[in-house]
Amino acid sequence: MEPFRRFEEDTLDKTGHYLAQIDRFYPNFHIESARLSLSGQYNDILIVNKTWIFRFPKYEESIQTFEVEMAVLQAIQQHVSLRIPNPQMHSQGTSRVGEVFSGYQLISGEPLWRDRYNAIRSEDARDGLAGQAARFLRRLHSIPSTILPAETPAGDKPGEWQRMYADIQHLLFPSMQADARQQVAAHFETFLETTSLQQFEPCLRHGDFGPSNILYDPIELRITGIIDFASVALGDPAVDIASASTYGEDFLERLKAYYPLTEAMQARADFYRGTFALQDALHGIKNGDQEAFESGMAAYVHPKQA
Repeated sequence: MEPFRRFEEDTLDKTGHYLAQIDRFYPNFHIESARLSLSGQYNDILIVNKTWIFRFPKYEESIQTFEVEMAVLQAIQQHVSLRIPNPQMHSQGTSRVGEVFSGYQLISGEPLWRDRYNAIRSEDARDGLAGQAARFLRRLHSIPSTILPAETPAGDKPGEWQRMYADIQHLLFPSMQADARQQVAAHFETFLETTSLQQFEPCLRHGDFGPSNILYDPIELRITGIIDFASVALGDPAVDIASASTYGEDFLERLKAYYPLTEAMQARADFYRGTFALQDALHGIKNGDQEAFESGMAAYVHPKQA
């Protein structure tokens, strides 16, 4: 499969190009400093004046999704319990990679990685973090669809998982050990053949509610904001539970005290969680991202093949 078309320049040239785009649309915005941060899967991140985040989509195919994400963020600002990106600057009249962007004020905090959570000794602090995450999800999952942009995508339909499984068989199975292929086949086929596992009430869900996108204050031990809504959709709330469960059982058990998690939702979350690494591997092989491919396939291949 051919990689998606993407905007490619070296870091210095790319930074200069992006700054030129910001100046093109906002000539009165004073720029004192700029740094191209670590590139995400779908966007380049430019930090300006140490207080502004500008995101530039890297793929033509992701621009429409990017535009919808920005519209959703603007629509839900007053409906969530934690800070989220609030787009205030946006390119206009262009759909070209390298020109499309959105800018918002930086949300303070550091990613709440799993090892950082596990290093917290205070039971009250752990409970507080899980409670904040749960209350955010409850509010997010309760947002009425009537306030959302008409273009908000529907997600997590059975057809999506069938197509993903077909891609995995075609693109990833050749690199997998035999027992790994059997494990993945059983994981998908059990889900796809069990109609009850595919039934849910759609709601607005984040889509990647994991450690890299949950920011916290390491001194006050509280969540300061939630970022990266690139996968936002009207879909299954269990997708967010699956992402949150990557913190481990301690976090999940505390989350349950504040979020009404049913057995059916937990079963769906277990399935979704079992697809995360495979989704990374698919992204890698489709987009020429060797690091993502190797990371996603690590548990499924012999070490020398990874």
